[in-house]
Amino acid sequence: MFRYSQRLLEWLPCKSSRICFVTLTRKGYVDNMRCVAQALRERRRDLEIVWITKYPETCGSALDSGIKVVLYHTVKHFYLQFTSGIIVSDDSLYHGLIRRKGQVYLNVWHGGINYKRLGREGISFEDPLMKKIFELKNPEPDYMVAGSRFFAENMKSAFGFDKTVFLESGLPRNDVLFHDTPPRGKVKRFYGIETKNVILYAPTFREQNDSRVIDGIDFERLTKAARQRYGGEWTVLYRAHYFVQDTALYGKNVIDVSGYEDMQEILIDTDLLISDYSSCMWDYSFLRRPIIVFAPDERDYCERERGLTAAGKKMPYPKAACMKELIEIMENHDFTQDVGKIREHHREMGAFDTGNATKCITDLIISIVNEKGE
Repeated sequence: MFRYSQRLLEWLPCKSSRICFVTLTRKGYVDNMRCVAQALRERRRDLEIVWITKYPETCGSALDSGIKVVLYHTVKHFYLQFTSGIIVSDDSLYHGLIRRKGQVYLNVWHGGINYKRLGREGISFEDPLMKKIFELKNPEPDYMVAGSRFFAENMKSAFGFDKTVFLESGLPRNDVLFHDTPPRGKVKRFYGIETKNVILYAPTFREQNDSRVIDGIDFERLTKAARQRYGGEWTVLYRAHYFVQDTALYGKNVIDVSGYEDMQEILIDTDLLISDYSSCMWDYSFLRRPIIVFAPDERDYCERERGLTAAGKKMPYPKAACMKELIEIMENHDFTQDVGKIREHHREMGAFDTGNATKCITDLIISIVNEKGE
C-alpha cells in the first residue's frame, strides 16, 4: 500500500543535481560510496549530496565535507530519495520506496569478486514473501560497478539482472592501492604499534554462528612463528565483518580494529593477511603481499552456509584447514611463488582495477547530471 500510494506523488520533480547515497548496513562514511561522494564534492560544489544511513552519529566526516547526513527510514529520507535524480547504493535498497521513472540507479557494491555465493545462489527462499522482499530490495541497477569480469557474470546470475550496464572500472576504494607508494603508517600510529609488523585476520560472516571462527587460531603461536621466520615484533589486528556484532577476542597481542573506519588503510599497513572467503583478499592481492586462507569449516560452509563460487574454488592463496597447517605455511611457504599465481588469477577472473575507478564513476555521474539539467 505504501509503495502504491507513492504513485500519487509523481508530480514531485526529481532534482538532477541531488545525488542520494544509501547504505543500509554499514556504519560510518566509508568504502566505495565515500570515495565517489568525496570526489563529487571536490569536483562539483553545486551538487547536493545526501548520505542516508542508520548510523548518522558515525558520519561526522561526511558532515565536515559538506555532505547532508540523514537518518534512514524517516520522512526526510523518503522525500530526498524520492526526489533525487541519481541514487547510489553499495548493496540493497529500502524495499518500501519505489524507483521512479527518470531516476538513475547506480550500484557500486562492496566487493570486486565473489568468492562466496550471493543472492539467489547463496540464499534459500522457503517463504515466498521473503523472496518478494529480496527482489524489491535488489532492483536491477542502470549501472553497476564491477571489479572483475567474473563479478559481472556472477551478479547477473545471482540476482537475475538482465540489462544492467556493468562499469569495467574496478573499485573506487582500491585506487589508493595502485599508488606508486601507498601511504603507510596511519593505522599503526592510531593504535600505537609503529614499530611492529602486522598480521590482519579478517574472516567473512557466517549465518549459523555469527561469523566467528577465531576459536581455532592460537594468535600467540602465530605471532611467534612470524617472529622466528621474519624477525621483528608482530601483532595481530582482528577485523570482523560489519554484519558481526560480537567481536570479543581471546589471546594476547590482538587488537580489535573492527571499528576502524577505512579498511583500505588497514590493508596498506598489513604485512600478511589471513582470511577465509572474503573479497578483502582480492583487494589485498593487488599489493602483492602474503595471503593465507584459513578455512577449518570449509566443508560445513559449503554444505550449510552460502558455499563457494567458481572463483572461490580457484583462489590462488595457500590454504590451511587447521592451526597446525597454518603454522606450517607461516614457517615454510615461499610466498614469492604466489605472485605469479595471483597475476594469473587476476587474468583468469578478468580484473578491472587500474587505479582510476573513482574518476571513471564520477565522470559518468557528472555527465548524467549535465545531460538531465534542472
